[in-house]
Order: sequence, then C-alpha cells, then structure tokens
Amino acid sequence: MTTTIMIIALTICAEAGNQDHVGRFMIGEVIKNRSIQSGRNMDSVCLAPKQFSAWNNGINFGKRKKLMKSATWKDCLAIATAISQPGYVPVSPATHYFNPSKASPSWAKRMRLVAIVGAHQFYAENK
Repeated sequence: MTTTIMIIALTICAEAGNQDHVGRFMIGEVIKNRSIQSGRNMDSVCLAPKQFSAWNNGINFGKRKKLMKSATWKDCLAIATAISQPGYVPVSPATHYFNPSKASPSWAKRMRLVAIVGAHQFYAENK
C-alpha cells in the first residue's frame, strides 16, 4: 500500500468510518473531486490545513492503529485504492460536506446540495 492510499483511507475511515459504504464512498468522491479541481495529489488534498477535521490535530500512531483495526478499514482501503486508479472518474460532483449536527459552515449557503448520505450533507459548486 502506498503512502497516498494510506492517507486517503485513513481520511475516509476517520471522517466516515461510522457511516455505511455509500457514506464512506462519498468522502472518497470529495477527495477525488478536490484533487481534480485543484490539480494537487490526493494526499495533499487530505492533509491541507482545516479541510478534513480528522487531520486538524493530526492522526497519531495510536489513532491510526485503531482505525486500521476497525471493521470498516478494508472498505476504506478499497475505496482509496479505487479512486486512486488512473482514469477514475467520480460519479458525484461533491467537493464539500459536513455533518449538520456538528457544524453549520457559511460556505454551504453558496453551494448546491447534491446528496444527503447518513450523517453528512454533500455539496458542489453552483454552475
């Protein structure tokens, strides 16, 4: 497993490990879409300051080990591997998301709601 796939899978697992497969997949879609739009690689998208709350204080070794032993780790790893393949085209336009029980970001008012999956609302740019 490459470092990039590890970072993507850890991001998915930390952000949506308690969600179903579709919820985890949608986090992967956000990562991929941001990578495409910004021209940056996916691990730098994941690690960018204040973009994914799982990384705000870093994922230390203990937390990483716990995530990798979770029941959803294999699915997160499979999603990370799939979206990292050359030529992968996202099926969702989502570039942003949040859990409305935990946050109410101002950017949501300027964007288009594209899906509600589990505890997260997913948004894309208005076009």
